[in-house]
Amino acid sequence: METRENGEEPLIFRYSRSERLKNAPKNVQDFYSGNFSTAPKGLFKSLFANKTSKIMFLTIIFLLMISMFLTFLTPKENTVSVENLKIKLDAIYFEDKIYCSLEFPKSNDFQNREEFVYANFFAFDENDNLIHSDFDSGIYSGEKKYFRCAFMDFEIAKITCELDFCENNYILKADVK
Repeated sequence: METRENGEEPLIFRYSRSERLKNAPKNVQDFYSGNFSTAPKGLFKSLFANKTSKIMFLTIIFLLMISMFLTFLTPKENTVSVENLKIKLDAIYFEDKIYCSLEFPKSNDFQNREEFVYANFFAFDENDNLIHSDFDSGIYSGEKKYFRCAFMDFEIAKITCELDFCENNYILKADVK
């Protein structure tokens, strides 16, 4: 019999591991004996290993498809297409000012003609209260051109532009970035 340094008697275990495993559930006995089932190897095999995994995987794919559909196929409020010309409104905050820019890209459809552009910019706060307004005008003849204005107010959250172009009226909206 073994004794400890301080003279105490050693602990005696009367219950061995093999005795403990005899009373254990079947899955515990299989685990200790090495007969347990392992998860399938590989990404797709593990994703389709059981019904719950299949449902979760298909749910994720379905939600991704919906988000891609909504992202790419819904029209954006800050762009408008006029005769294959994609006009874009941007509003950015830089050095205590908010700069609004209405971009007209280069277009071969407008090379031989000139169209008058009138852009009326409206600045709104978060509660949709009108704070400021400004305008810019000019002639678009197919070359890349910008119509711009700047506002000096910290409360501006949204910009709306009423655009008169090609004898039609368009409304573009952009959040301040």
